[in-house]
Amino acid sequence: AETPPGGTVTIGLGVDPTVKVARNVRFREETAGVLRGSLRLLHDVTIDIEHVGRRAVTLEVRERVPVVDPNEKDLKVEEVAVAPAWEKVETPIDDQVLKGARRWRVTVQPGQSMKLTAQYAIRMPSDRMLNGGNRRN
Repeated sequence: AETPPGGTVTIGLGVDPTVKVARNVRFREETAGVLRGSLRLLHDVTIDIEHVGRRAVTLEVRERVPVVDPNEKDLKVEEVAVAPAWEKVETPIDDQVLKGARRWRVTVQPGQSMKLTAQYAIRMPSDRMLNGGNRRN
C-alpha cells in the first residue's frame, strides 16, 4: 500500500546475526493449600540476550502468559516475579489482539549480555488437569 509523506513503513530485514537470543523454561509442580488440595504449577522463563555488534540495538521481546476463562472459578494465574519489568500488551500486535501478551523493550549496548526473567504460577485443584497436560512451554 502507499505511504503518505511522513508516514511509517516497516521493512523486515530478517535475523540480525549480531544478536543472539535463547529462551529457556523450567517447570515444577507443587502441592499447595491447607490440606494439599491444590496444585501450583510454576513456570520460570529466562531469555538470554547477547549482542556482539558495533551499535546499540533496541529489542522488543514478546511473551505470553496463560489466560483463564472468566467462568473458571477454580483456576488462577499469577505473575510471581518479572525482571526487568514488562508491560501488558492490550493493543494489536501484527493485527492480532493476543490475550496474555506481555513485552519487554530493552536497549542492548555493543558487547553487552542481558537476562530477562519471568515467573508465573497456575493454581488449580489437584484433581484437575489442564488440556494437553499441566506443563506449558
